[in-house]
Amino acid sequence: DIGFVRAVENFGSEDLLELVLHEPVKNLGRQVFVPFRKAFVPEVNLEQSNVVIAFKEWQEIHISERDEDGDE
Repeated sequence: DIGFVRAVENFGSEDLLELVLHEPVKNLGRQVFVPFRKAFVPEVNLEQSNVVIAFKEWQEIHISERDEDGDE
């Protein structure tokens, strides 16, 4: 359980899940938008009111080497 879905948004490109995370993630914060694609949201269970997010996979494409701690 990493947080909750606040909304489903579409800013013109594709549907995005707006997630509010229980704990902030370094370089991302507490509020993130995850594309509502099977690659990142492989399971939606309406009966249990939950979704499975492939968060680590999504996170890998959103944190670059520029975001890592360094001397710069």
